[in-house]
Amino acid sequence: SDLCELKLNNNDLRDIPHTLSRCTRLRALNLTRNKLTEFPPQLFTLPQLKTLWLGCNELKELSAHVLPQHPLVLEELDVSSNRLVRISPSIGALTSLESLKLSNNYLKELPPLKLPQLVSLGVANNDLRTLSAASVSDLPKLRVLRLTDNKLARLPREIRHLTALRELWLGHNM
Repeated sequence: SDLCELKLNNNDLRDIPHTLSRCTRLRALNLTRNKLTEFPPQLFTLPQLKTLWLGCNELKELSAHVLPQHPLVLEELDVSSNRLVRISPSIGALTSLESLKLSNNYLKELPPLKLPQLVSLGVANNDLRTLSAASVSDLPKLRVLRLTDNKLARLPREIRHLTALRELWLGHNM
């Protein structure tokens, strides 16, 4: 199929059709405001998918079994406003990721993030109490870090090594 953008938002979808994997030229997929409880594995069969919006669903985790075993070209991933309690370190397989939106979930910690292209990371309004050095050490291009509305009392010293950082949002912690 020549379809390159598909908007399936606001449809109360509980799963997505397996035939979606035939859309091999798909570059952007909007699945926001549905009722998805699991990360649809067929999304990782879309070789040109760069933008994936999964916000406002009912996802509980991004674990190793749903994240790809091979690199994708995914540049933007929005899983904000879900029910996420855990992010697997295997998110590092998304080596092209430039924007990661994890805000408005139930995350208590972040895994070590090794995302060499990441420019923007949104983790506002979660339940973060600490931020480990490993979660911010390997983000050489990070320019924007949003950590507002968490329970952070301090930041790791390694944050000073984020030399590309231009915006650090820390309001409403503690």
